[in-house]
Amino acid sequence: MSLNVIDRSPDNPYDIQQKVIKAFSDGEVPSLLPGVVGIATHHIHTGERLFEKNYSRCQEAGTSNKQIIVGGFTEEGFEIGVGLINSHIYGVADMVKFDS
Repeated sequence: MSLNVIDRSPDNPYDIQQKVIKAFSDGEVPSLLPGVVGIATHHIHTGERLFEKNYSRCQEAGTSNKQIIVGGFTEEGFEIGVGLINSHIYGVADMVKFDS
């Protein structure tokens, strides 16, 4: 999982963010569970908190058919919610899947 949201992805609707990922990466928008595991695992291994001041949208949709978001990682933990608006703090991370 990328260490931050992809440049040019914040402030855009999800359909545009998906196009940004395809244009600038070999990966994809993370699903919620791998995204959470990636953020937590990175913190356990390095002590660094990813997505402290921003959020990555995930593939899953929540209420009002808006994307689930994960981020806002402080000493109290990270948040999982629904990104109801387009904002400079909502982007998309990049996750590369490895074939098994």
